[in-house]
Amino acid sequence: MASAVLLSGCNKPLMQGGDSAKGKGEVSFDITASGDYVTITKAAADDNANVNEFTIDIVNKAGGETVSYDRFGDMPHVMELPSGQYTLTAMSPNVLPAAFDLPVYGKVHDFTVRIGEVTSEKIECTLQNMKITFSLSQAFRTELESYTISVSNGNFASNTLQWTNVAASAGSERITDDINKAGYFSVAPLTIRVDAKRAIDDSEAYHEIKITDGKAQDHFKVSLDAKVTGNAGFTLDIDYSVNDRDQDVYIPGFGETPVPGEDQDPDQGGTTDPDQGGTTDPDQGGTTGPDQGGDSGDDPGAGTDGGMELLWPANPSLGQVDIVDGMSVELTLNVPEGIKEFTIDVTSDTQMFLYLVSLMTSTPQNMGSIESVHIDLINDATSVTAMKDVGLKTGNELKNQTTVGFSLSSLIPMIPSAGQAGPNTNHTFKLNVTDNAGNSKSWPLTFHVPA
Repeated sequence: MASAVLLSGCNKPLMQGGDSAKGKGEVSFDITASGDYVTITKAAADDNANVNEFTIDIVNKAGGETVSYDRFGDMPHVMELPSGQYTLTAMSPNVLPAAFDLPVYGKVHDFTVRIGEVTSEKIECTLQNMKITFSLSQAFRTELESYTISVSNGNFASNTLQWTNVAASAGSERITDDINKAGYFSVAPLTIRVDAKRAIDDSEAYHEIKITDGKAQDHFKVSLDAKVTGNAGFTLDIDYSVNDRDQDVYIPGFGETPVPGEDQDPDQGGTTDPDQGGTTDPDQGGTTGPDQGGDSGDDPGAGTDGGMELLWPANPSLGQVDIVDGMSVELTLNVPEGIKEFTIDVTSDTQMFLYLVSLMTSTPQNMGSIESVHIDLINDATSVTAMKDVGLKTGNELKNQTTVGFSLSSLIPMIPSAGQAGPNTNHTFKLNVTDNAGNSKSWPLTFHVPA
């Protein structure tokens, strides 16, 4: 109703006097979209690329009027608004975290309305999500009887797309048997996993890689290849719009079953047990590069912690951060050998918070003398239930997993209120992981309640 009143005179010229026109100006918008290597026009057939279908939100920075339209095509050509500073947000109508052939375009644009003036604003929307495409070599197609490629940017089904040649699995909106389809993902760390079965002996292999530094408009071109010697080899070619780089990722897992008619080179070595996920070929220099968290080849210090890593895209250094509403504590834990034990040691400047945390374990403590609280997320039934209720993964969601999305986003913002933690206090969560090979590693994460 407020919008209807505000816009009732939008197409009328400004009066030069009188209280009704005092403090107002007019503005018109020319909105276009470009990206994904093509220029988009209003005539585009795809609603997500047709700017007439874009949603529009206009907000007065000083408060007051907010104007929204479900379709840019329904906006008046000229709008009358009170003078001031505004922010316009234009966005494609269908915004999903992951979808096939669904580019999302958008733009946040600041503008000023001046008294008695007509302002023309030109706004170019750009691609807001990331694109991924695949190509398969002839060796991959003939060597492998079946494959499924899964790409995910989160922990829910809606964050995952799959490409497969298993016809019975295809057919849903998130699974396709068309390898030429492009996948589009909102900006977040990507996990790419390939599961495959070899035609010659039914042996199976899988591998995962991480892309942690993706940005809007990035196009990841992934080329998949299978070595005819029996090892599956993948070449990952990531073409950044700004910072181009090529990276080879070799996928272990298949045993050295000879291919008929092929001579085996004894210098090629071989792979380890498929369950171990590592390669012993010295010529390969290890599996992935350092950024991917893989083995670093001939480095004598490599492998002492089993290659375990904790990724926090919003805080790559894992340094101390302030607790604020809506903060993101979305972690990814990579444990190549699989998780055996996962515990958290909590220390805090606030005894009340420690006491409340201890009540979520099988060994509650008396407030006043608590130094730390030990939480076992796999073996302590009380902690498994209680921590699951506050959004943490527990039990079988962790045990034997090699890659886990681990969120503290619902727990940490509760510390100042539910935990009764005062200002200028620190609260540390030390994550401790032991893998199935006996390797252990810890990561202390400190959260600060600001003044």
